[in-house]
Parts: sequence; structure tokens; C-alpha cells
Amino acid sequence: MEFTILDEDADQNHYEPPSYGIPGRLLIRVYDTNEEPSDGINWEYTVIDYDGDSSIFWLNENGMFDWYLENVDFTEPGAYYFEKVVGTYIKGDWGFTEDEEEWEFSDPIRVPWKTGSLEECNITS
Repeated sequence: MEFTILDEDADQNHYEPPSYGIPGRLLIRVYDTNEEPSDGINWEYTVIDYDGDSSIFWLNENGMFDWYLENVDFTEPGAYYFEKVVGTYIKGDWGFTEDEEEWEFSDPIRVPWKTGSLEECNITS
């Protein structure tokens, strides 16, 4: 007697995540949460929209939005648009070095505060 295991959901469960090399876009709102100007600047942000089928998928999946945005010099609160966000995944060396990610991104572009989606940015590169 021979048994065959059928996986009826095999095709539905197969998901191929996007490449780190697919350029993505990101739209955020940045807030200064300090009540007193003498306290300096304490930026916080809200992600409004991003391309989930691009390298940005990995920023979200790996919880890297915070790291990514800490490396941006915001001058004032507002809505900001980023384009050409591209990552590189570097596989570690058999336990001697850890896996790493490197990211390239454009400078933030100020957009109107009420911008609610990437399509509303109307920016062409």
C-alpha cells in the first residue's frame, strides 16, 4: 500500500517576497514630540504608505523602519516622501559573521501635510 499526501493549499501558500533590489517608495509624517523647545528635537513618525512589493517590504518585515529613519536629518515636522529605496542583503559567513543589510535611499522630499498616499505625491524622477 502506498500513501500520497496531497497538499491542496500548496499553490496558495507559496509566496515569493520581493527582491531587495526593487526600488521602493515611502511616505511618512514626522512629528516633534517635545513640548518645550529647550528640550531639543524628539522626532517621531507615522508611516502613511509604502510600496509593499519592493525592497521596502524588508524594512517593514525586519522592523527596520526605525533604524532607517534615524539616519535621516529632518529639519522640521511635516510629511516626507522617499523614493529609490534599495537594499542589499549580505549573507554572513557560516557563523563567523552575521547577515547584514545595506540601504540606499533618496533625500526626503517635503510634500503637503495632508498627502495620504504615494499616488498623491505626483513626483517623477
